[in-house]
Amino acid sequence: MESIGIGVSIAAIPGPIFFELVRRTLSEGFTQGVYLVIGEFTGNFILLTAIFFGLTSILSTHIVRTALFIIGGLILLWVSIIAFRLKESDVISSYEEMLTGHKRESYVTGLTIAATSP
Repeated sequence: MESIGIGVSIAAIPGPIFFELVRRTLSEGFTQGVYLVIGEFTGNFILLTAIFFGLTSILSTHIVRTALFIIGGLILLWVSIIAFRLKESDVISSYEEMLTGHKRESYVTGLTIAATSP
């Protein structure tokens, strides 16, 4: 019972995908947020499938873990720089008109954040 409480408390902490979802939804519209979440789901599904089929030994090697940490850190840095550059006018324009952002970009961003996040 104690482990369930620990798992729920860890899962409730907002992570990088949460902050990117908020930023992307505010600046580019609801649909782009949906594509980001679909990409994040796909990334998590791929990782869990790889772990299920026994690729844990490959994913836990020092080189792969280091590469994932470096790539994940660079992605988090990139996401935070974009978030700090967000202007109020971008948020207002997303409510006034439907922005036609690139669906593929939102999907790939969600997939990459999920796949490289520790």
